[in-house]
Parts: sequence; structure tokens; C-alpha cells
Amino acid sequence: MSENQEVRKRKVTVMIRVKVDGEWIRKPALYREGKGGKIRAGCVMIDGKEKAYGVDECNYELRYYEGGAKHFEAVGKNATEANAQRVIRINQTHAREEAKKSGLSVEEEKLRVTLKGSAAEYIEDCDLRDATRASYDAGMVTAEFMEVTGLKYGDEVTRKSILVYRKSLRDQDLKPRTVKNKDGRVRLWLKKFAGVKEEIFPAILKCGKKLPTVYTSARLRGLFAVADPYEKVAFELLLKLGLRAREGCHAEFSDISFEGKFFRVQNKPKYNFEIKDHEERDIPIPDDFLATLWAWKELHPGQSLIVPGEDGGPLDRFVLLQMLKAVANRAGLACGKCGPCHRGRHIVKPCAEFTLHRFRRTFVTGLLLSGVDVATVQAYAGHADLVTTMLYLRALSARAGQPAVSAIDWESEDFVIGL
Repeated sequence: MSENQEVRKRKVTVMIRVKVDGEWIRKPALYREGKGGKIRAGCVMIDGKEKAYGVDECNYELRYYEGGAKHFEAVGKNATEANAQRVIRINQTHAREEAKKSGLSVEEEKLRVTLKGSAAEYIEDCDLRDATRASYDAGMVTAEFMEVTGLKYGDEVTRKSILVYRKSLRDQDLKPRTVKNKDGRVRLWLKKFAGVKEEIFPAILKCGKKLPTVYTSARLRGLFAVADPYEKVAFELLLKLGLRAREGCHAEFSDISFEGKFFRVQNKPKYNFEIKDHEERDIPIPDDFLATLWAWKELHPGQSLIVPGEDGGPLDRFVLLQMLKAVANRAGLACGKCGPCHRGRHIVKPCAEFTLHRFRRTFVTGLLLSGVDVATVQAYAGHADLVTTMLYLRALSARAGQPAVSAIDWESEDFVIGL
């Protein structure tokens, strides 16, 4: 057998089983274009033409080769889950091949997982969830961990190797929050994808909880003064509706009730997008932004997504973040504390001063400052816990109390402290 035939035999393919003219057939699933493209749910090629089937009309299967024979494995009706199972199957095959090279038994082959293979699975899981920033961070921390520890397999990971990795992070003079976040991603990867047992891990790192930070009015004016219409609409979705970044990237004109003057945050099955905590919510739209959205819709007839990406699909959050940093640079608002944020169009070092989520924090703070009650703000923001919303009240307490403190005459004879 030639090398190309051997590679083809090891390939794992997602197939869609559909009924054509009364008979069940299998066809390879179609993917979106681009790196890390997701399966286009229910789409196959029939007689040279693309055809889309509904969720109830098709089943997903994995086609793979084992022992020289072709096998098919049913993996349900969900496209994202089917592709995730494909990655798992590929990594299992890779682990078996590596184990054979080490002279292990068949049972040992099944148990041994390579860190490289599990890292690829972790990264692809982030891609399938459209968690672009998480995917970027996953690739970075898994590579760091393997380089620092020199380990190849999950069963080689010990408490000491995790502590060695933590020390390498501290030696870089990283902020405690950054160390905690990186350590948390490594912990998730090793537990969920590399099979490392819970008892191996040291205690979870803790660091002080900061109060929410927001954009000042001056910075918002600076951003919007240089933003083009597309950038402005994208940022206002996050600022004036308090949307999470993924919610803004998947926002559609059909989510807007122009008569009711509200925006509905809801699941988007066609994009495999699910709301955090799976709870839909309605958010009132300010009159000025409602007019902007109506004018934007008139300029883009037939367009579904409010701010689509270059390929017409949902805008990538990392692309949106790059856009924000570029606008901040054009406006001359770069903080200057963390070096140049850009080199050409690529981020060299993320700037903590300009993040997408800070628009949402500004939204929540603005509502509370305007006297909207906490429970209503919680509903608009989609906070699962009222404690989260209360953090913003803590952040506002000093500002709200300043006039009262200023009015105190500490040396007045009428001002008496004590018994």
C-alpha cells in the first residue's frame, strides 16, 4: 500500500446519512470555508448540486478505517457534536500509534493520551463553540506547558509539573489574574481532554476580585469620532444594548422589534449559537440607536446579520477586538502602558484598556447611574446571579457618596464622634 493510500485509510470523515428517492445514502458533510471551518448543518452534494436537509431528515456518522476494514459509527443529529466526535476519534488513533511505537500493550494504548493530541482537541472544541479568544489562549497555554515541562503524555503529568508551570508564569512577572487565567485553562485542558485526575492538581489559584471598569464619556466620544459607520454600529450593539461580544456578532435585524422598540437576544441554531445560560431576554433600544438601526437596515436590504463578517457569516469576536484596538489607535487613545498594541493589522500585545466586554460593563453602570433598579438591570444584562449586578453598585458607591462626604464639616462643634 502506498503512503498516500495509508494516510487516506487513517482519515476520519463526518458523513451525513439522508434518504434520496426512498433509499438511505451516505454523503460527506460540507464545511464552511476558511481555517477551522464548521460543518454546514445538513448540507451535502447530490448529483453535483448542493442540497440542504432539515435536522430530522439526516443523521451524522463517522467513517473510518480499522484493521484494513471500513467502519461507520453513528454520532447523532447535531453537526457540532459530530465534528467533536471526529476529533476524538482522530486523537484516539494518534494515541494508539504513539503507544505502539513505545511497545505498550493494547490496553495501555487505550489509556495513554498524548498532550499534543489532547491540546488539538481542546483547541478545536473552542473553535466549534465559536470561542475565538479561548481558542487563541488554548493554543498558547498548551504550547507553553509542553515546552516548560517537556512532557508528551497525559499520564506523565504530576503535581510537581503543574507547580513548575505556575512558577514559570510567575517568573515572567505576569499579573496574578493572568497567571490564574492561564493556570485555569491548563487545568481545564488536562482534566477534560488529557485524562489527568483531579487529585493531581494543586489548589485553585485565587486573586483579588476587582470592581468593574468602564469607558469614560471622553473615551467613548473619541472612539465614535473616528469610527466608520460599520464600526460604530458594531460598538453600539455592545454599548447601548449591553450585548456580550458573541451576542453582538450574531445579532440579526429579525431580532429587532421596531414597533416595540426592543431587541431580543435568542439562540441561533443555524449558526450553532446558544445564549449563555440559555435564557432569552428583551432589551429596550434607545431612540437614537433605534433610528441608527433602521437607517442601517435600509442601507443593507436582504442582509440578515447586522454586522456580518467578510464571508457574510457571523463576525469573529477576535476580528471585532482587533477592530476596536485599531479605532482606539486612530483616535490616539492608546494607554501607552503596555507598548504598541499593533504592528500592521496584527495584535502584538493585547491592550487591557480597550476590550469588548468593557462596553457591556459601561452599559450596566449607565443604567444604574440613571436610576434603573437592580433587578431590571439584571434582566436586561442577562446576569444569572443578582450578586454579579450588585458588583456594579459597589463600584458606584464611592461616586454616589462623594457629595455627602464633601458636605461634612469635620471641625464643626456640632459634628461629634464618640460616646
